[in-house]
Amino acid sequence: MSSVVAGSSLNPACVRRPGALTEVHKSNTVWLPDGNIVVLAGNVAFRVHKSTLALRSSVFRDIFSLPAVPDPLAEDIEGCPVLHVSDSPEDIGRLFKVLCCGKNYYYRQDELLVVWLGSLVSLIRMAHKYDIKDVLDDALSRLKKYLPKDLSAWQDSSARARYVFSNSIRDVMDIIPLARLTNTPSLLPPCREPLETPH
Repeated sequence: MSSVVAGSSLNPACVRRPGALTEVHKSNTVWLPDGNIVVLAGNVAFRVHKSTLALRSSVFRDIFSLPAVPDPLAEDIEGCPVLHVSDSPEDIGRLFKVLCCGKNYYYRQDELLVVWLGSLVSLIRMAHKYDIKDVLDDALSRLKKYLPKDLSAWQDSSARARYVFSNSIRDVMDIIPLARLTNTPSLLPPCREPLETPH
């Protein structure tokens, strides 16, 4: 359960927004005590290092390079400026675990880990949006092991299950727009060669 943020210059447990007061909660997985920016997704706050985001993502780097406009009503949480994003807390939190906390979804030391398909879809979508090539490449590489181009490898479900698991048809359906988004047609299921028409 996440804990409630008490902003240093805000009413306790609330962040000032036009026309409303919204209760904000600290992420219980990505809240770095020495972080210098708070990224707010929905009502969940992630305290991270601006330099880390700028180093890894050209999108965040461009955002942080914009000149600051003085605003006496600007939000802050525990003395840190607040950056609002439109992503879900689950999606941005999963990305920040990799960028800011060194999370490895694929291996524990030398042990291969099975990744939930929903996590891979989320990481690919977020890494593409924020232009984080290494995270995108790693996630696509793992997904390609689950979705091989070779038909015989595709039909070997036990081998594919070593890399990825899915418990929802919705996860699988998300792959189609993902293949288009990343221009990776190899993610689509292989097709059998068409039978020759007898003459």
